[in-house]
Amino acid sequence: MKAVHNAGDTFLKAIPVEYLKPIGMIILLISATLTMKEQGVEAGAFAFIVYLMGSFSLVNLLLPYKELKWFHLLALFMVAIGIELLSGNLKL
Repeated sequence: MKAVHNAGDTFLKAIPVEYLKPIGMIILLISATLTMKEQGVEAGAFAFIVYLMGSFSLVNLLLPYKELKWFHLLALFMVAIGIELLSGNLKL
């Protein structure tokens, strides 16, 4: 079975298919490590699993309707990081 991009017209088309999975895994490992460092190992692992379930649910809900674009995810990320910075929970 040939691996193909399902990324549409985004910047991800410039990245070869064989590099996308390792890059995604590295990003997931970094986010899991930061979550566990911030909240403790047990609570951080549980929180990370909950975050993954929520994001996968969002993707499964919106992807079939062709409503999920990369700039929507970027905007959602910017709003979330803004809330974290304003609430003082994120230490830079």
